[in-house]
Amino acid sequence: MRKIYYIEETGTFVKERPGEAGPPVGREKQTELPEKIFDQLRKFADSGQNRAKDGKRILKYSSGRSGLRIQVQNYVGLITLPDRTVIEILPKICAPLQGDDEKIRKGERLVAAMLRSCRDLPFRTLKMSGVGAEKTGLLEIFIRMFLEETARIAGRGLRCGYEETEGNERYLKGRLKFPEHIRYNLVNKEKSYVRYDDYRVSRPENRLLKSCLLYLGRWTSSSVNRTMIRRLLEKFHETEPSQDIQKDFGLVLSFGRKVTDRSMKDYEAALLWSRVFLGGGSFTPYTGEESAPALLFPMEILYEKYAAEKIAGELDGEQFEISVQDEGKYLFKKNPGGDPEDNFGIRPDMIITRKCDSARFIVDTKWKVLFGKGGARGWDAHHYGIKINDMYQMFGYHMVCGARCAVLLYPYVRGHTPGNRDNLEFDSELTVAGTADGDVPGKVKTRAVVKVRFLDLFDMERSMEELKEIFYR
Repeated sequence: MRKIYYIEETGTFVKERPGEAGPPVGREKQTELPEKIFDQLRKFADSGQNRAKDGKRILKYSSGRSGLRIQVQNYVGLITLPDRTVIEILPKICAPLQGDDEKIRKGERLVAAMLRSCRDLPFRTLKMSGVGAEKTGLLEIFIRMFLEETARIAGRGLRCGYEETEGNERYLKGRLKFPEHIRYNLVNKEKSYVRYDDYRVSRPENRLLKSCLLYLGRWTSSSVNRTMIRRLLEKFHETEPSQDIQKDFGLVLSFGRKVTDRSMKDYEAALLWSRVFLGGGSFTPYTGEESAPALLFPMEILYEKYAAEKIAGELDGEQFEISVQDEGKYLFKKNPGGDPEDNFGIRPDMIITRKCDSARFIVDTKWKVLFGKGGARGWDAHHYGIKINDMYQMFGYHMVCGARCAVLLYPYVRGHTPGNRDNLEFDSELTVAGTADGDVPGKVKTRAVVKVRFLDLFDMERSMEELKEIFYR
């Protein structure tokens, strides 16, 4: 059984101190790792692969009084080290995790639920029913899902396809290639160098699935998964592994999301899983021939997609129109006296329009814990821990979109977020220069309302009922 270390997002790893029982006083939030494992994780942090597609580092390390520290950034998922040790990173709202199996299981189920909201990844069918019983960790569950998809394909029979092939054959078929034929067969008259279309099972889709099976066979620690991989490889015995993974993905997946061949639709989920494991996925920042599986996902994006999917599912489509990440709004126009040009686009997470009276509501998610156990400190204490730039942003959204109110959605954390989580509201009434009646210059009153709400990700039903009151009122 592989060793799994759990840490919450933004948590810190330090090197274990022999002879000491636990971290020093005041540093209980740090997770200690044995020296060998810590050095492997540091190698990961030092590597050029320790970057997401936007260039941000997933792990950062620094020096402190407790020695070298490695801090996890706002990513969740898992890292497998060369010795098969797994570092599992769970959302920060689950902290503290050490020794609390119930919190770990809840955190894993939450990550799975959020991943299901990512439509361009294969997690929509992800099931976590076995987590509580098996305690195998996210990696083995992800592997199991890929194997089940692949087993469904193999059970129906692997698809064959025509592939252009050339070689020096004993019989003439297809098209004779004269330059190569003369080069290879000037003396050897019984052969012909030909190019032809061969109908065979070794097509790109099958090559990718076999490559993924071979890859995962080296990393799984589950006896059930190993048995499934061995049986599936028997069904792929006529298929060669992919020699150019990125090229084959380019042939079979359009924009990395949909199969290019409609007749291969039943392969889509398994190919998306193989893209996640073998690399090239939008959320897989650490991949390569010699790397262990590392599946890391930006928590801000997961939270945004999860909240949007839940809200859209709760509102009646006949009463509301919902747009997600709408890019059609701008703060300013350039050259107002000449040919105007839209500038400084804004993109709220959600714009909800109530059809009966055209009332608009702006919803923006913020993956931040507003209050610590000791309360907000310093300057932010006067703002309930809300960043003033977030309020500037919501005011701009409010004005440009002509919204009735804007809603900021923060995660609810038991023991951190204050009890009056439903009633945090801000109201701004301004008088600005404008045209009062007709074209007569005057003063115009404008009002902006920002409501702060907290999503309890472990009790979404209650949170959704509270949110619906804003939109239906």
